[in-house]
Amino acid sequence: MSELASNKKRIAYNTMFLYGRKVVSILIGFFTSRLLLERLGETDFGLYGLIGSVIVLFSSLRAIFSTSIQRYVNVAKASGRPEDVQKIFSIGTVIQLLLGITFMGVVEIGGAFLIPNLNIPAASVGDAWWVFHLSLFSAVVFILTAPYDALIVSNEKFNFYAAMTILDSVLRLSVVALLIIYPTHRVVWYALLILAVSVTIRLINMVYCRRTFGIEAKFKFVKDTNLFKEMAAFAGWSFLGGTGHSIANNGINFILNIFGGVTLNTARAIAAQVQANVIQFITDMSVGFQPRSIMTYTKKEYSEFYSLLFWNSKVNFFMASVMSVTLLCVTYPILKFWLADVPEWSTIFTKCLLIHVMVLSLHDPIDTLFRAAGKMKWYQITELAILTLNIPFSWIALKLGAPFYSVFIVFIIVEMLNFTAMVIIAKITTGFLLKKYIKEILFPIIATCFILAALYLCCTSYIPAEMNFWSLLGTVILIAVIVISIASFTLFNHSERTKLATLFHLDKIFKHKSK
Repeated sequence: MSELASNKKRIAYNTMFLYGRKVVSILIGFFTSRLLLERLGETDFGLYGLIGSVIVLFSSLRAIFSTSIQRYVNVAKASGRPEDVQKIFSIGTVIQLLLGITFMGVVEIGGAFLIPNLNIPAASVGDAWWVFHLSLFSAVVFILTAPYDALIVSNEKFNFYAAMTILDSVLRLSVVALLIIYPTHRVVWYALLILAVSVTIRLINMVYCRRTFGIEAKFKFVKDTNLFKEMAAFAGWSFLGGTGHSIANNGINFILNIFGGVTLNTARAIAAQVQANVIQFITDMSVGFQPRSIMTYTKKEYSEFYSLLFWNSKVNFFMASVMSVTLLCVTYPILKFWLADVPEWSTIFTKCLLIHVMVLSLHDPIDTLFRAAGKMKWYQITELAILTLNIPFSWIALKLGAPFYSVFIVFIIVEMLNFTAMVIIAKITTGFLLKKYIKEILFPIIATCFILAALYLCCTSYIPAEMNFWSLLGTVILIAVIVISIASFTLFNHSERTKLATLFHLDKIFKHKSK
């Protein structure tokens, strides 16, 4: 088998590892959430969803930080300079440390102004401060783990990556189980134990990387001002854009709290977990593509790069539509089965966030283009400017008396504006094949959305609010099969459906250069 064919097959195997670990972690995660809601109660669960969202914020940004360093590692490998990997790792570690210190200072100052003005029961204010500080430390640990994640992903050690995700889920479940021994202040103990889990995962990653990659994962002081400035700028712009996403996403928590109290944060936290798991499935696909995509672009094999990007875009939306539309049709029955007692507003919040996932699914492949080309500045500045509009617009909507779920409608509209700006900037700065993208990607997606919207309207008229396990499972499978059938025929041509049916086997997406 040629090296090119072997590389492309490896993407499929990597994706299988990532999906295997995600299925396991989702099953554990849903059980953990139900148990956590029982252990903490609705008020403390909402409190942690509000204050502890800083962990969610930087656990999602962790992948962005990792990708920033990974980009330079892949470039060094593609250019045949493996000796530069240690230098890149070391500089990346310093940059992440500086980002972590800066982040701590900014958030501590912000927290001093924000927390006293939140709608929190007086008896829980002390707990809120403890959760805030412990969550902040956990977020910094996430930041400092990014250089090790970058080495693992760039070297395509996805079996270990999968194992660590499962271990993280198991440890979090164990933490929730331990809460029963603490009669009071359980939300504080939970935040402390989650910090311990974060530190444990970080130490395991560090030991593995040092033993597996040797000198590549050994820190040393590097005096390369030009490389430091280049990597710092790249990481800084990535941080800026990622912060825009996080402000838009997590800012909703604070707006809902101010207008509706901690109870709304409970509903938001439940909806956010469903959304996060669906997004992670899509992100895993892009993670599997990133190393090869960046190396292909670096080698100036643009035809192959765009084949990957277009294929990645279609599959991302396919997966998002299958999972989101299926869950949209049975949102309440699933929440009822999962939680038993469904908090008010959870159902409509979840539905809105599932629609948001479908819009967001197109983001990662274009983001990979910017990272591969190193054209981050205007893309990230524009993204930050657009996404932060979500906060004032959501505030205005609720101030005018709009229902609570209107903040998520604003969220969806702002994300659509962001994506539009994103592809225009890609065209201007990288020469992105925009006309071809509109014809081959966006037109089929728009047609698919109209058909799936009609399917959703039909399903909601016939599906009961409560079902037993077997009825629910059968309904989910039936809807998923229908959505798969529709989406596969509207999004893909015959040869692409063949590839889709073979577990994302990617060997044929390129024209073979040799017989």
